Amino acid sequence: MRALLLSLAGFAVAAGAGRADQTESWELQHLLTGHTDYVYSVSWSPDGTRLASASLDGSVKVWDAVNSVLLWDFPGPGEFAYTVAWSPDPVANMIAAGFLDGSIKFWNVETGELVRHLRKHLARVNSVAWSPDGTRLMSGSDDSTAKLWDLQTGRVMHVLEGHTYVVESVGWWANGEPLKVASASRDGTIRIWEAETGQLLQRLEGHEDWILSASWSPDIRLASGSFDATIRIWDAEAGELMQTLFGHTGGLWSVNWSTSGQIASGSRDGTVRIWNAESGELLHTLTGHEGSVYSAVWSPDNGRIASGSADATIRVWRKVTAE
Repeated sequence: MRALLLSLAGFAVAAGAGRADQTESWELQHLLTGHTDYVYSVSWSPDGTRLASASLDGSVKVWDAVNSVLLWDFPGPGEFAYTVAWSPDPVANMIAAGFLDGSIKFWNVETGELVRHLRKHLARVNSVAWSPDGTRLMSGSDDSTAKLWDLQTGRVMHVLEGHTYVVESVGWWANGEPLKVASASRDGTIRIWEAETGQLLQRLEGHEDWILSASWSPDIRLASGSFDATIRIWDAEAGELMQTLFGHTGGLWSVNWSTSGQIASGSRDGTVRIWNAESGELLHTLTGHEGSVYSAVWSPDNGRIASGSADATIRVWRKVTAE
């Protein structure tokens, strides 16, 4: 399939709110088209030069995020693709993707080779996340479990049980010991686990609807996005709610914490919003998608955000700082 890729640098799409820095704005840099159904997940390469995307059209695509070129179009197992994540190991050059049939596939993005195919979940895989060193994977599924995988052997290390409904989002905390992981569920809870033992450490409750996304801060906080249209920020160590962010007019599909202290969120209201994680202020609202935004993720240098939507497009937004 030929991809139509448009460069739209210079087209302003960001609006400030609250006490946002008026010297900073956001603009649409690239519009990537080629998927034919909802884009559920996007993920940056460790060096920020490429993007991977997963879609309900069943494909996983890899894009050159600098030159707007489609590099790979990987077919799934004839099933919807719900999630994709790029390995943090720049040498490995691998992506992992989860599918409706409960399987997880791994591709080498240099050679295009399918290098592994894991099948243990009993229902669709909604989220995958690599460990900080790239040797393990966490997955969350409609079967209400999260699994921790040893990628050297392909075996399941721990099955994390306790959620009573779909596990929508999983993630690793990268900056401390013991290594922790989080799972967010449509049962309205977030659970914090010790990665080495699989022990449950905390259970976070407070949202009034499904929790569809959770993201760790560089310290020990956690942001969660819910269909109650709020973002909540938690002290994951103490298990306490720190603040609640309001502003979206539709349920939250995606939250992602930057290393510079901001949160990007994607919503059913079709917008991407950028927040000051310390003050809770809404800084910018990015508009242009023509459907729900299912995924909004920061580039490694925090200078861009990639968003995937029900309109079957991926948008790459660029931060612009006035002289």
